[in-house]
Amino acid sequence: MFASLEMFRRNAARHDQHKHSCPRLLVEPTSHQLYLARWLTEPAVRQRYESGEQCGGCAFFAPFNYDWGLCGHSASRHVTETVFEHFTCPEYEHEGWGPHSFKTRTQRVLLAEALGEDGAA
Repeated sequence: MFASLEMFRRNAARHDQHKHSCPRLLVEPTSHQLYLARWLTEPAVRQRYESGEQCGGCAFFAPFNYDWGLCGHSASRHVTETVFEHFTCPEYEHEGWGPHSFKTRTQRVLLAEALGEDGAA
C-alpha cells in the first residue's frame, strides 16, 4: 500500500488538488473517503486500484474532462456519481482508457459474435 504515512498524506493532498480544480462537481463523501484511505478495509478493491483497474478505464465511465466523469454502471455503488478517474470499485469492467461502450465484456463479446467480428476485448 503506502510506504509511509507521509506518502499517504502527499497522495491525499494531490487528490484534493484535483477535487478543488473542479469545484462545481460533487463527489460523494463516502466515495471520497474510500479513495483517500485506498480502500483500507477492502483489499480486493485496493488490489484492483493498484493494478490500474480505475474508473477512467472502465467501460461505464463517461468523462467530463481529463480527471472527472460519471459512473454509468448500474451494478456499481458509484452509479450516477461524479467520480475521479482514479477511483475504482468491485464492479470495474475493463475496456481501456479510450472510448467506452457502456457494455460488460460479456455483452461486447456477444455483440461481436452476432456481428461476425473477431475479438471484443
